[in-house]
Amino acid sequence: MCWWTYLLLGVYYRISLPLRWWFFRKAVRSGRVPAIILFYHRVADDCATPWTISNRMFRRQVQGLCRRVELVSLNELQRQLSERNNRRLLCAITFDDGYAENCQQAIPLLLERRIPFTYFVTVGNILSGKPFEHDLKCGLSPRPNSLEEIRWMAAAGAQIGPHGWNHVDLGSLRCSKALHREVVASKEALASLVGQPIDYFAFPYGYPRNIPPEAIRLAKSAGYRGICSAYGGYNFPGDDPFHLKRYHGDHSFLLYRHRLRPDWLKLCRSNRSSVEETKELAGLVGECARTNALISIPATEALASRPATEAFAATTVLDKEFSDPETAEAAAATPQKGNINAACDSLVLEETAPSLAGFASRG
Repeated sequence: MCWWTYLLLGVYYRISLPLRWWFFRKAVRSGRVPAIILFYHRVADDCATPWTISNRMFRRQVQGLCRRVELVSLNELQRQLSERNNRRLLCAITFDDGYAENCQQAIPLLLERRIPFTYFVTVGNILSGKPFEHDLKCGLSPRPNSLEEIRWMAAAGAQIGPHGWNHVDLGSLRCSKALHREVVASKEALASLVGQPIDYFAFPYGYPRNIPPEAIRLAKSAGYRGICSAYGGYNFPGDDPFHLKRYHGDHSFLLYRHRLRPDWLKLCRSNRSSVEETKELAGLVGECARTNALISIPATEALASRPATEAFAATTVLDKEFSDPETAEAAAATPQKGNINAACDSLVLEETAPSLAGFASRG
């Protein structure tokens, strides 16, 4: 954020405080107080990327949250939204990707204060230990969480969820098997590895273009209680709670305060978009309920029927061919390579990944 934008936002925030307070009191009286979900990626003092926040800023934001809002789990927030009447300012904390630095100060801070949080991880990176592609493109290689760290958080009370298998743009995938692996196989693998139910899925990148209807149908049929986007927005009582909208926990404390105290413009925009999204999502959910088999994936279904430590050790050539969104789009647009979906039908699962038997026997 450039200095003049920051200055204007600061002036607007100060001027609009009386209106924000008035709208909040009105929302309390009508039972329409919106719930807020924040998401973070990496908490480290080097602040090497735009998605990194310092430990000092994270601690400051957590202290502010403890004073101003009621911090709850995604389950409690979702339950309150479904009751169509909320008079409390609720907030849930989530993390995406799964960075090892988070376990140095951020996660111990939340556990010490007994603050509930949901930790979304990219399953493939957790198992392989390879840095995330978006970090490598920036010339960086921060370590992802290890399986032991994820199990430690789960045992301490954290809620774990998948952020896909390979952190790819699901909106660019043209292959049903690849989409199934990102949404469904990641859930099954994570449940087996951490030994707890998996209730929520966070879409990589999380903008509307990254959330295809097919993925929503798969998430619903796989038994997820909700999906999380990442393009901002408040969650209003009475909205369909299956889609949970989130704001980024920004390294700017002014932006953090601006999002924590909704102004009337944001409330009006978010309320209108919520109505439209709820109608669209309701149609998708209804269609999902009327369909027994939404996507035919015989090869992956056969894989899912095998023992957990063997089934999730298997990987596919999809990793190479379709994990990169640009590769997938190029393949879809190239006539001589044929149709991607037809090509996927001929792919066979190969035992090329390291076995998870060693992981399954630990801790």
